[in-house]
Amino acid sequence: MANVPRILSIVIPTLNRCDYLCGALRSIIESQCNFEDIQVCISNNFSDENYDAVIELIKAAPASLDIIYVSQPKRLPIDESMYAAYAMSTGEYVYFLGDDDYFLEGELRKLLGLISERSVDAAVFNGLIVDADNRVMGKHFELAPATYDSVADAFVALRDKGMFGAVLVRRELLDEKYFTALFGTSHAYGCFWLSLLNRPSPRCRILIPEFPLVALRMAKKNYNHMFVYYRDIPYEISVYKRLLLSPESQHLNSSFESVFVHKVIGLRFLCYIKEMGMDLTEIRNINPALFARARTNIMIASAIVNSGLYSALKNAKRAISSLRGA
Repeated sequence: MANVPRILSIVIPTLNRCDYLCGALRSIIESQCNFEDIQVCISNNFSDENYDAVIELIKAAPASLDIIYVSQPKRLPIDESMYAAYAMSTGEYVYFLGDDDYFLEGELRKLLGLISERSVDAAVFNGLIVDADNRVMGKHFELAPATYDSVADAFVALRDKGMFGAVLVRRELLDEKYFTALFGTSHAYGCFWLSLLNRPSPRCRILIPEFPLVALRMAKKNYNHMFVYYRDIPYEISVYKRLLLSPESQHLNSSFESVFVHKVIGLRFLCYIKEMGMDLTEIRNINPALFARARTNIMIASAIVNSGLYSALKNAKRAISSLRGA
């Protein structure tokens, strides 16, 4: 059945997460969807782990479910790994799923219904945050359901909300020249924003659906958060500056840059990064300009986290939230 045109391609780059990937696959296989609508594309990024369990699960999957599995001959950088998985796909829509994430029960059918009933360019989904053992830790973003018909409005609201694992995109917006231009940003899959901002019409149809779709896992990642926030995203913003065609789009990108810089040099975010075990002084080597602007806040954040005050405040906030919800 592999030659049947598919409505949806679920694209999964994977690296050293065989067990979690099995969970992601089971969430698709057990969804009771019309599998003739779905294609699954898995690119194994030269993993050290044994993936025999994944291979066996694929062999046992329904014949009508088109699953393409490729092992890369060498380890690719993160954006190239995303692209390799995407390049295997042929569906009208592409959903980027993390190899450690999975679809919530019954929600994949809703995704297919959304695609068939509403002509969308893209959708950004809420989801649940789970830990390594699938314990629910909270909600992802808690974005209110919304429909955006203006590219500018959607960009302002969602530019930093479409994390990998929670984005659906119409295939035609994933332009190869933009995708590859964003290699090195850790967010090349977000190239659809460049396509939307550079097309002649300022209109779009981008949704925040009313249903949560996925469980997004807060497990150990295969990337360094410090590099993402202080090297990769600043580089991504610079690529946008180079490729955006209109003054209006340039203004939107500049506004996002201002908000982003304010965030990553802010005390709250620096405390969050420090609490994750990161050495804030490394920002000096990664991005000297941002380090110079954040120097005082880096000293204060380090003191707050090292004293245990930050952890105490977080625990107090959780306790208050629990009492309110009781």
